[in-house]
Amino acid sequence: MTYSNRSNPNPSPSPESSPRPSQARYEGIMQDLCETVALKYGGSLKAEHGTGRNVAPFVEMEWGTKAYELMWEVKRLFDPEFLLNPGVILNEDPDVHAKNIRHDGLASPLVDRCISCGWCESNCQPSPSPEP
Repeated sequence: MTYSNRSNPNPSPSPESSPRPSQARYEGIMQDLCETVALKYGGSLKAEHGTGRNVAPFVEMEWGTKAYELMWEVKRLFDPEFLLNPGVILNEDPDVHAKNIRHDGLASPLVDRCISCGWCESNCQPSPSPEP
């Protein structure tokens, strides 16, 4: 699934979907989407929280080798033990986006539509509970 929100229309690829795509299909979709957004249109792959491991293998594609190497230098300088957000955005595993995919179970129609984009913090306020 790919989504965006009203305040930031950048596409945000997410492995969460129903029905769940096959692993190979998902990896192909991610590759095509990232090439289209980053290379063809010069767009951003990262617009939402919670997608850092998902786009990590494509950061160099988006920013270019020189900027990507600089990011790693800064990371190693300020976080040599890789304690801060390990594996998020900068990850040497080219398949990290296809591992440990979160598959949320169904809860209720009210929350099942959530895509974890953060837009709800100011826009999707829950209805007040009825008085007892």
